[in-house]
Amino acid sequence: MNPSSTAPSGQLARSAVANRASLLTPFRRRMRGLMAVMLVPALLAPAAAAQAELWWETAQRKARGSLVDLLEDDGRFGTLLAALDAAELTEAVETGSLTVFAPTDEAFAALGQETIDALLEDKPTLTDILLYHVVGEPLRTRKLVRRSTVETLQGQDVVVVHEKGTVRINGIRAIDTNLRARNGIAHVIEEVLLPPDGEEPIENLVDVLERDGRFGTLLAALDATGLTETLENGGPFTVFAPTDEAFADLGQDTIDALLDDPDTLREILLFHVLGEEKRAAKLVIAGTAETLQGDSVGIRLENFRRIVVEDAPVLTVNVKAPNGIAHILDAVLLPPPPADNVLDRLSDEGYTTLVAAIEAAGLAEALASLGPVTIFAPTNEAFAALGQETIDALLADPPALQEILLYHVAAEEKRLIDVIVERELTTLQGKSVRSFWFFGPVFVGGQKVIDPNVSAPDAIVHGIDGVLIPPSH
Repeated sequence: MNPSSTAPSGQLARSAVANRASLLTPFRRRMRGLMAVMLVPALLAPAAAAQAELWWETAQRKARGSLVDLLEDDGRFGTLLAALDAAELTEAVETGSLTVFAPTDEAFAALGQETIDALLEDKPTLTDILLYHVVGEPLRTRKLVRRSTVETLQGQDVVVVHEKGTVRINGIRAIDTNLRARNGIAHVIEEVLLPPDGEEPIENLVDVLERDGRFGTLLAALDATGLTETLENGGPFTVFAPTDEAFADLGQDTIDALLDDPDTLREILLFHVLGEEKRAAKLVIAGTAETLQGDSVGIRLENFRRIVVEDAPVLTVNVKAPNGIAHILDAVLLPPPPADNVLDRLSDEGYTTLVAAIEAAGLAEALASLGPVTIFAPTNEAFAALGQETIDALLADPPALQEILLYHVAAEEKRLIDVIVERELTTLQGKSVRSFWFFGPVFVGGQKVIDPNVSAPDAIVHGIDGVLIPPSH
């Protein structure tokens, strides 16, 4: 008999496992070696790719010509190149690490041949103008816009903004951006930049608006109301700055009438100014901001794409100045008419059915004396959706109507951001109403908020698209 056949079954199993392990050991070693061969390149790939990219970028930079070569090869900058030669700046633009705002031949032609000839013969003035087109470091448009104001080699600053997909330098449109050369970057502009007279550094918001060049009417209005000095020396401020085109939309007769009525004009201008510096993101999150005029403006993000102040689209956000920040508007903001009480404001805002219901329920006087409150205001269409029969029944039952209306009112003024954060508010009816928001519209009691943060005397109003019904009803 085979001795192994008499061995206990456990011993046989252990022996089999040991034999199999001894057979697999060389195989495992070979697999480990193979995996190492395969993994090393994979582990080194990112570093190798980064090194290759760096090498390729370096090779491309070496292959590229200088900024002067770039301008020569492009074919649109004959006058600029001639001007650089006349001012003896060609070598500096060839060798320095620079950003060049490059006017085309058409841009120079717009000055007139007589002006061009005079500049070519006036080396100091020509040098001054050309250096006003050069920044002493290579800057892509993203960095330029982030800085808002950028010092040129001439010594004066230019204002750079981004508007509707276009970059503007001192209000002049860049028609071709981020053209790279070995020693810098060129941005093609459609007009010649002319430096301001004298040494005028940008020291305040007024300087930024002047340098941009699109705010002549706003600046004239500030002068007419005595507010220029305030924006020059005070701060920090946030200015919602309408362009000349925005003012032109009011019509020249309206503009002339406002310039002849400094008190009204001053109210309108102060409605465009906040007494603190607020970047666009903070304004959108807050949803509203109190102006120096006293009323608040509503700020919202429309379709996740553009910011709107009241009903005015924001063209450019976060234009920085030493004493504040400006947001450029496509329309002039008009403050709401003065209201004696919250019911007047609700009527002015179009919530006439709600006002009629408050009066029918005998709550008008009480609401005016409650102190600071938050009102969720259903639109006229929201009431109409209840049906005329329901409306008539409520008007005939003042206690039931009072219950419903008080369910739309909460103590203290709560801006929309507060409503979102607190998630549940106790109403004056006694029951709570819940809010819901998830990166989209805000809902209160299941109804969508469509007109948030409307300021009223001793109240803040949020327009909603449905009537809130208390749980008991």
